[in-house]
Amino acid sequence: MNNTFVFDVCSLIALLANENGANVVKDLLQKAANEEIKIIMHKVNVLEVYYYIYKKYDEQIALEIVQKSEPIKIVWIR
Repeated sequence: MNNTFVFDVCSLIALLANENGANVVKDLLQKAANEEIKIIMHKVNVLEVYYYIYKKYDEQIALEIVQKSEPIKIVWIR
């Protein structure tokens, strides 16, 4: 069984906005932090999350949240 999950922008926004599925995302992030699974996310999606937070709050908060996404492996696929 493959234990790799791919997040898109909706995954993290659901978590940040406490929308449906937020608990699933939180659980997966915890499992990734414990190295039970892997989570990957495309760099463009990370930038979309950054922009969402930047618009809603401010640049400092956006930077902090993106920097704390440590369990997520950010990829750039050409």
